[in-house]
Amino acid sequence: MLAAGVLLPQPSAQAAGFASLSISVPSSASLGSQTTGASSISGSLGSVTVTTIGGTGLVGNGQWTATVVSTAFKTGAGSASETIAAGSVSYRSGPVTGTTGIAANLCTPSQLASSVSIGTTQTAMSCGTVPLLTGTTVTWQPTITISLPVSAVAGTYTGTITHSVA
Repeated sequence: MLAAGVLLPQPSAQAAGFASLSISVPSSASLGSQTTGASSISGSLGSVTVTTIGGTGLVGNGQWTATVVSTAFKTGAGSASETIAAGSVSYRSGPVTGTTGIAANLCTPSQLASSVSIGTTQTAMSCGTVPLLTGTTVTWQPTITISLPVSAVAGTYTGTITHSVA
């Protein structure tokens, strides 16, 4: 039996012209379990939300881009057969699932229909024409898929998926 858990570290953010810009993610997620020999495991990461806070005197519009990257997933001592490479972890942002203060069509999910490997940093979501004067939130619920190598041994695998926004 293979099980996969995701540790989600404190995300990072920069203001990008807003009074405040932040991203929130669940502290952890479980992708469930899969039988040994299966080709992949997949599950929801949970809600990811970018929040902007406007400020008095701020005029015009800003934009932001949220990015995502994964580490390898490991079990046991992390030997070759106990490691799933970061390049085997894929992310599909899916559609915007909720907004406040901004129209959802101003945001562009990077992987609406298909997944992309997040072994290197990828764009998860971007939003343009975001008002600087008012606060906004944009939420999506990405799906994580991990391709399992034939050599993977049974165990509980953990890895880290990091989101940032700027």
